[in-house]
Amino acid sequence: FDQKASSEDFIAYAEQSTGQNLDWFFDQWIYEVDVPLYKYAINVTPTEYNYHRVSLRVKQENVEDNFRMPVIIGLDFGNDIIIKKRVWVEGPVSEFNLGEYIFKPQKVIFNHLESVLCEVKQVDWE
Repeated sequence: FDQKASSEDFIAYAEQSTGQNLDWFFDQWIYEVDVPLYKYAINVTPTEYNYHRVSLRVKQENVEDNFRMPVIIGLDFGNDIIIKKRVWVEGPVSEFNLGEYIFKPQKVIFNHLESVLCEVKQVDWE
């Protein structure tokens, strides 16, 4: 325990602990310095059964085209009811169906809990 650990030691430990290849993560956050800008748009449309379909479109800028990141989305329905969804944003543009709900969300929170180092801007659905 009295040894110094290198970045490579930490990466090996993280990969062993998770059972996953984490090269993409460490390439993005240790060896690179780019911070993504996420421009997101929300579209809520009624369904035939009077539910509300929530769609999300994300444009990712300021990073390489192969940059990918899991981002938590919060659907806030009021009265302390927040449903969290995790989406994988990959490439220049990603689109997601976040589900259909009886109630229309009062607010959609991109990067809920601010778990990703990034810049965020809400834009209109085009």
